[in-house]
Amino acid sequence: MERKHSDSDKLIIQRVEAMAKISSPIVGVSSVGRLEDAMIGELTLTEEETKLLEEPYQPRPIRGHA
Repeated sequence: MERKHSDSDKLIIQRVEAMAKISSPIVGVSSVGRLEDAMIGELTLTEEETKLLEEPYQPRPIRGHA
């Protein structure tokens, strides 16, 4: 079951891409510990950036429950 992105999802994705400085693969990881070390980030969003990402969010109903 493939879910398509809503217009609000697409807007959030575009905003994240615009904020992102770089994306690159992690090459040559030989253990989970090294992967975890490589994933540690020093990123903190400003209040303005957080609001920019949260503003288009639209909650969705829970699916799959009777």
